[in-house]
Amino acid sequence: MVLVNGVLAHAVPGDGSTLVGWALQPVLAGIILAGLGWLLAVWRINAGHPRSRVPLRDSAAWFCGLLVLLVALQSPIDTFADDSFSVHMVQHMLIAFVAAPLLVLAAPGTLLLRASPPRLRRGILLPILHGRVVRALTFPAFTWAFFAIVMWAAHFTPLFELALESEAIHEAEHLLFLVSALLFWLTAIGRDPVGWRLDLSGRFGYLLLAMPVNSLLGLVIVAQVDVLYARYAVALGDRALDDQRLAGTIMWLGADMLMVVFLGLLVARAVSREKQRMRRRAGSPTTG
Repeated sequence: MVLVNGVLAHAVPGDGSTLVGWALQPVLAGIILAGLGWLLAVWRINAGHPRSRVPLRDSAAWFCGLLVLLVALQSPIDTFADDSFSVHMVQHMLIAFVAAPLLVLAAPGTLLLRASPPRLRRGILLPILHGRVVRALTFPAFTWAFFAIVMWAAHFTPLFELALESEAIHEAEHLLFLVSALLFWLTAIGRDPVGWRLDLSGRFGYLLLAMPVNSLLGLVIVAQVDVLYARYAVALGDRALDDQRLAGTIMWLGADMLMVVFLGLLVARAVSREKQRMRRRAGSPTTG
């Protein structure tokens, strides 16, 4: 939040004072429904299976992810993103590198399967989750490439400028970011029984290979000698290039730091599994 406040102060023309009212957008209804739906599913599971309740860590991850989306899409960040590239980059980072992995860590697919009636689960949900479309969408090479292409295309094609001029395109850009990020993180750290499942070493390599892509994107933005987007040149004047370099730095360092966090999570998971395996071996009876 210190970073966000600093960026907002840096971005706003005039005296830099500023947190205005939170934007009221239709996405708020989606966030509220996602929260209520989760609570309903948790209530149904806990009532029916009191000995196998939904872990609190899953609910915490889900609601933290929704909260990050709320901040990214409904707070003054969204208001100032139209006039500052660095604020816009903070918004993209919150969606793709914070909210999306938190939502994936919550394992919503597993929750949906557990909360659904057996007929719905066996007749509709499982065939969809194990079907060809989902397998194709969760193929690791596709999710990795899709996320990388979206990140680069969103910043170096006319899509970015169009999103600044059209609210509908801006919302579509946010949805594209979220969907590509959810698929990316589902492969990297997901626990839901859908599509392809990499082992821990595969997931580690998957994330490790993604780091240079995001770093290079940030570095390319930092290295630009001209302002990339006319909207920001008009809004910030002489400060536009500095703001652009700040945006590139946020992508470069922010994405790398968050990737390292999730790489550490995978290492911790591998160590935990190894300890469990060693305890099982130590506790198993020896045969003579």
